[in-house]
Amino acid sequence: MAEDKWSYVCSQTQYLYTLIIALFMALLLTFFALFFGEPGTMSYTIAIFDLVLVVVAFGITTLIYRKCLQREDVTVG
Repeated sequence: MAEDKWSYVCSQTQYLYTLIIALFMALLLTFFALFFGEPGTMSYTIAIFDLVLVVVAFGITTLIYRKCLQREDVTVG
């Protein structure tokens, strides 16, 4: 059962890579907002919250992508 889930997720690796790039761009924009924002304002607070969300999503997506690449190495090699 778990193998079926991974085979479905790993069949979409090109989309995972695109998601990683999009999350990386969101991370850069968030750093830009934090750099130029004033601490204590509501927009700065939102940027910090956004930073947490983007970092978590980026980490999870990267781990899934790496797991799929390892699975491809095992099945090919």
